Amino acid sequence: MSSIKRILKWLDINLEPLFIMVIFIVMTGLITIQVIKRFIYGSGFAWGEEFSVFMFVWIVFLGISYAFRNNRQIGVDFLRDRLPEKPRKILVVVVEISMLVLMCVFLTGAIKNVQAVAKFGDKVQSIPITLNVLYFAAVSGYALSLIRLIQSILWKIKRFNASYELF
Repeated sequence: MSSIKRILKWLDINLEPLFIMVIFIVMTGLITIQVIKRFIYGSGFAWGEEFSVFMFVWIVFLGISYAFRNNRQIGVDFLRDRLPEKPRKILVVVVEISMLVLMCVFLTGAIKNVQAVAKFGDKVQSIPITLNVLYFAAVSGYALSLIRLIQSILWKIKRFNASYELF
């Protein structure tokens, strides 16, 4: 396997967890420093809380695509578990296609938010940066979710005749 294929395979498996882990460590460190500074000195960084919220939002949106990547999203299996295997598989694929459409709608809205912020130049209150640092988390999360859903749908279609446990 070529080195580019190995890198792409590694990124396919590790992209979201790597970013989530790094952002979480930075966020936890920043919050810890904030708590210590406030406890000892009576004040923290003016920008610390806002930046921590931004990092949390990024973690959430990356987590959505990571859940799709590993088929760990929340699902209601009341109806699905009562169906025979073939209709159950069809239902799973239909639900994922529905999620794909929903992610397209969400992505379109997120892109419109980013464009509006860029047009009007909205800034963050305590940090001299654009609000698009926050809103781009939604664009990234929904775009990655689209990719992960397409991967999942194609994988399931290719293995439609396999047992449901593998499916």
